[in-house]
Amino acid sequence: MTVTVRPLTSEDAEASRRLGWEAFGAPSTPPTEPASIAGDGKAWYGAFVTGADGTEHLGARMLDRFFDSWFGGRRVATAGIAGVTTAAEDRGQGLLSPLFAELLAGARKRGAVISSLFPTAPKIYRRFGYEVVGDLLEVEVPATSLAGVEAPATGRVRRAIAADLPAIFDCYTAWAAAQQGPLTRDGAAFAGQVEQLLSEFTGVTVAEDDHGKLVGYALWDRGQGYGPGSMITVDELIASTPDGYRGLLRTLGSFSSVTPTIKLGSSGFDAVRAILPALDWQVVKRSPYMINVIDVAGALSRRGYHYGYEAVLDFAVADHFVAGNNGAYRLRIAGGRGRCERSHAEPDQRVFTARGLAALFTGALPLAELRTTGLLTGGDPATDSAWDGAFGGPAVQIRDYF
Repeated sequence: MTVTVRPLTSEDAEASRRLGWEAFGAPSTPPTEPASIAGDGKAWYGAFVTGADGTEHLGARMLDRFFDSWFGGRRVATAGIAGVTTAAEDRGQGLLSPLFAELLAGARKRGAVISSLFPTAPKIYRRFGYEVVGDLLEVEVPATSLAGVEAPATGRVRRAIAADLPAIFDCYTAWAAAQQGPLTRDGAAFAGQVEQLLSEFTGVTVAEDDHGKLVGYALWDRGQGYGPGSMITVDELIASTPDGYRGLLRTLGSFSSVTPTIKLGSSGFDAVRAILPALDWQVVKRSPYMINVIDVAGALSRRGYHYGYEAVLDFAVADHFVAGNNGAYRLRIAGGRGRCERSHAEPDQRVFTARGLAALFTGALPLAELRTTGLLTGGDPATDSAWDGAFGGPAVQIRDYF
């Protein structure tokens, strides 16, 4: 058996589609349109297996989606991995290693410095340097809890119109830029999605202040039926003021007489929890999110840091799947920015595994926890607080499943 890894072409589209059905399920109604892998903002890669008889077939495939993520108030170029599939007969043959090597090399070439994915089995991806840094959640809250939110003192809510779409996008961007991890939702990967909001949901409700400025929005679907078992599904609810949150939550809570449950998309610590009057917050689905730092110097130079914090931090990386990342570095932080460069190894310096570096980059774990899990060795633990001060922050927020 020989394996060849390359980008997929239009001639591979049907084989890729059928491999995807094998892994994720075939549609109940066969599609009438031809298979396609075309589209801006993405690149498919495949591992082709040639057997002893000389015939070749697509044994595995995966997709690189061209994203940017927010970290420390700055945009970080991201390779979003999706559609990872291996044919049943080819599992256990090591196809993912050359496939990841080719995809990550291509992603680095186009400028990506981190990679992210939603794993079905985290162990598979940890050997490539990915680590769990957060979760995309679905939570259920009684509609009566939303109805009991304090009434807003200012502003109003109303149904969105097409003219609101740019302001809705700006509201998301302002929120996301202040978080760790959300996607920027611009560029080719999101082309046309903002314009489709009004047709994708039962309702898009906006909150505005007394001056008519949009200060929040909710994207929601009514669902079927009424009474026990029925619910409103809120794909996203974000606001920039307390009254914005109050107005949106009370509007959704007004369905309490016909839909007893509200399902919310959430992540990290959601500000909604600070507005709700009760503790009802039941997680019903959890999708872990993994990060991999695929260009150490690039990633640590690209993200932002606490403004006013200054430090010079020496470290090394070992065991990275992308071998060129291994070695010693020096990170200088000043004025909210960092500059990371190659350096010379120092005696007893901190050494992060690839997974430890991912957790450090996102602030998912303090250095004390990285030590106890074996993701960090060396250095003086008494000075770990300098690192926590540089990378610590809010929990990772992710609102887009891909």
